Amino acid sequence: MSLLNRFFNLSPHLRTAIILAPLLGIAGYIAAGYYAANKQPPVAPIAALALKPTGECRLAAGECRFQRDGLQINLKTQATENGDTLIILEPSAPLQGGVMGIHSHGNETPRNLRRIKGEDNWYLQFSGKLETPVKIRLITVRNGASYFAEVMAR
Repeated sequence: MSLLNRFFNLSPHLRTAIILAPLLGIAGYIAAGYYAANKQPPVAPIAALALKPTGECRLAAGECRFQRDGLQINLKTQATENGDTLIILEPSAPLQGGVMGIHSHGNETPRNLRRIKGEDNWYLQFSGKLETPVKIRLITVRNGASYFAEVMAR
């Protein structure tokens, strides 16, 4: 009881400070959380733009072209020495990356495009020969905008 007696023997200002200090600390912590939550910058929407095919997509002939907003992409195939197939993507402007999926016989596995060293071109390697017709789904990123296309290649 001596602790309680000492508390009541304090001046009224000290008693008020001892009671209010923890409450004001908690209220300040909550107010700072509300203040910080309202100061976060808004999230910018990601631009998703559809690439338009220019003509019919004939991969074997190297005539599979897309374009949008000054970006032109050409797709062509190339056989490797071990019998695999490379799909080469030639953009008119540098890309930050991309994903391509080839849909044939009910199977599709999207895979990341790989950059050809020393060039702005990208490629995707498939084992065996690419059978046509196939559905190609392509997503590329350039300057923070995503460009996508879906086309049936012959």
